[in-house]
Amino acid sequence: MEDGGMSWAGTMCLVIERVSWQVLLMGGYCLMTCRGSVFTAARCLQVAGRHGGVAGGLVSASPPPLLQSSFPWMPYLPMSCIFTFILSFGIGPTGVTEVLATELFDQTTQPAAYVVYGVLLWTMLFSVGLGFPFIMEGWSHFVYVPFLLVCVYGAIYVGLFLPEAKGKTFLEISEELHRPNFPGPTQGSR
Repeated sequence: MEDGGMSWAGTMCLVIERVSWQVLLMGGYCLMTCRGSVFTAARCLQVAGRHGGVAGGLVSASPPPLLQSSFPWMPYLPMSCIFTFILSFGIGPTGVTEVLATELFDQTTQPAAYVVYGVLLWTMLFSVGLGFPFIMEGWSHFVYVPFLLVCVYGAIYVGLFLPEAKGKTFLEISEELHRPNFPGPTQGSR
């Protein structure tokens, strides 16, 4: 298992060097949003087909035929979306966030960055694991909507606020991090 993990880590580092971590993060979040949206739509159609046209409180004039009988592949679509959602997470956010601290922080602050990353990661995993049964019970087939919102927010944040690090020195990256992304009027222009 360790050998496979080291091979995966080496491959991920080569992919990050070739493509850039910003593209992988944004691509992973966008793919996760797409897969989660398809999952939610497929679950809504399955529920609408099972309940004779009742979806979200709206009743259609003529109930549609059962979607499972119309499309025999329909029950497999949400499961394949879950697998591709996990794969997209592995391609983007999982593999890149571990390397991100080495690119954005200098050697003196990297240990603190890794501690903050680890604490936030495990706190979020614990929170999702603890709250997911309640989310699933309350949101039913819309269970992926909170995760979709997080993915959209993550893609927007990476695209607007984090600088690209490919081919830049640490000093150039830190200057970009300290520069405001949406500059307001300067003091001289008032």
